[in-house]
Amino acid sequence: MVGDLYSPPAPKRRVDRATWEREIKPVVTSLEACDEQVAAAALVTLRLVLPSYRQITDEELRASALRNSASTRQTLTARRLPSDKELGEAAVAAAERADQGVYVQDMLTAYRLSIHQIREFIVEAANAAGCSPAVTLEMVQLLWALADAVSVRLATVHRDTEIDIARHGERQRAEFLRGLVFGSVAPAEIRRLGPAFHLTPDLRYVALRGRPSDGSTAQDLVRAIGAACRAVGHHAFVDVLEGDVVGVAPRTPAIARCPGIVGVGPPADLTAIEPSFATASRVLEVAERFGEPGVYRLEDLSLRVAVAAEDELGELLVTRYLRPLEKLGGRAGSVLETVAAFIEHGLSVKATAEALDVHQNTVRYRLGRFEELTGAVLERPVCAFEVWWAMQRQFFSGDAPELPGATPEGDL
Repeated sequence: MVGDLYSPPAPKRRVDRATWEREIKPVVTSLEACDEQVAAAALVTLRLVLPSYRQITDEELRASALRNSASTRQTLTARRLPSDKELGEAAVAAAERADQGVYVQDMLTAYRLSIHQIREFIVEAANAAGCSPAVTLEMVQLLWALADAVSVRLATVHRDTEIDIARHGERQRAEFLRGLVFGSVAPAEIRRLGPAFHLTPDLRYVALRGRPSDGSTAQDLVRAIGAACRAVGHHAFVDVLEGDVVGVAPRTPAIARCPGIVGVGPPADLTAIEPSFATASRVLEVAERFGEPGVYRLEDLSLRVAVAAEDELGELLVTRYLRPLEKLGGRAGSVLETVAAFIEHGLSVKATAEALDVHQNTVRYRLGRFEELTGAVLERPVCAFEVWWAMQRQFFSGDAPELPGATPEGDL
């Protein structure tokens, strides 16, 4: 990040080199002799002003103050601002404070408090040594420029360290979640790391796996799941792994307008969540073919899971009950619509006619044509179930347009 740093210019030189070196020598010598005193004064002020530094030891703060003093002496002696290497050495505390959880604003305040103590001492020492106003002014200006340069480097190092910490946390989170759902995390690790991710090891969880709908992102789905769980006082541990939304929750999330399709497995202990995740994955694959956006459990899909799995049986039933309708040409759609509604409405001609807003005789005629072409007897429950299976299979395979009653909303 060195190329991004702003380097304030050094102040105008107001005296010749010999005069500068002669007048600043006693000032620098005095500062070196009183390093410990200046550091102690800075520490007292810092303790009063910054409560966030309570976890930082006196020894750590003393070391930082002494580094600031050494940087000041070096800058005055060389009569120039630090090089990039020297700035890095002066800003060594930034990474330490980021690791310790200190906010960048507090870290910069602490640095400026330390520099303020040093600058006040320098002015007093310059007056005591009889430095000329020109030398004193240049020294103060040089210290202001030094403070600016080091502050920029401190902020940059602190920011980069925070980014590294966040990335490490994200990697650790993803690795733990992946190991959890695939069963590669030891029970002891679950108990040790689980609470860091708001997981209660003794609580049972459902596994989740989802994919966003068109127009939504995986993060939209993560946020929707998290919000649904928080609304009922729970915490979901969910993230994006290889493009899918993966996680666990204490209960099935209820999402009113779900920005995707989510498969949910049965409740299980965290130490044995892998089978639940396998079920969630299977439910997701089936729901994507049958369902609209929403949250689906195995019981929500019911026999459609078997329809999706039994390819040979499904094709056999499609051939038996749906292929013969090709003889009807454009009228096949209305016949299939009527058959689907008839099954959905409990094999009731009256209810079917009301649902389709047609005459009962129209329903009887269409059902008759279907039975004539296929040999089916729809009033027989087993036969009606086979026809339902065939329509579900055809919808699942994408070979036919969606029909009322042939979608996951219709059921026996």
